[in-house]
Amino acid sequence: MKVLFKLILSAILFASCNQNPKACLELEDNYEVGREYQLGSCSDNHEFITWDFGADKNGFIGDSVPHIFQDVGNRNVTIEAFSRGAYNSDVATQQVLVTRRKIDFIEIVGVSDYTRFTMEYESGDIIFSENTVGTFTDESPFVGQIWGDRDWVLPMDPIAISLEGRKNSNTTVLINKVSKNYRYVLDNPSVYEGSDIVMKLYWRFED
Repeated sequence: MKVLFKLILSAILFASCNQNPKACLELEDNYEVGREYQLGSCSDNHEFITWDFGADKNGFIGDSVPHIFQDVGNRNVTIEAFSRGAYNSDVATQQVLVTRRKIDFIEIVGVSDYTRFTMEYESGDIIFSENTVGTFTDESPFVGQIWGDRDWVLPMDPIAISLEGRKNSNTTVLINKVSKNYRYVLDNPSVYEGSDIVMKLYWRFED
């Protein structure tokens, strides 16, 4: 009986030492710089996993780890899955694009007799929209393209946005300043509501 027990124990130890882990990553294509993510692996038959984020940071251990990408661009994420006792390991690498969100366009719904909409964005920057007279519905909204060649980046800090209507020399506030923190606001579109006008702000990941 003792001999049989020793044989079984030896077989278990041998199997543990010869365990063949399989490293696997299924990450998103895009991540936003400055935002914390909880990243996980789809690895199998392993005891523990180490993570390497290149220049950003490495040294994490775990099936799921937190990470904040610090710079935009293509980044390699590498994991190594180890067997019990670290006798065997397997490596997987996936390249992801770390980027920023930019304002793409705005949609406005409601009845307007104003000849221009202006959206105040971050300390007085203005996005202009011309020829805004009409009745606009969800099925047929007014679409305001982003004016100018500036980078209208959504910041990771609270930002106040408002909408005004202009007619001749008169200006009317249609949506009072609303502060949102896009570190936590991920809705696309992001909706701003006034008493008679609704504005939808659409964003896109920077190419």
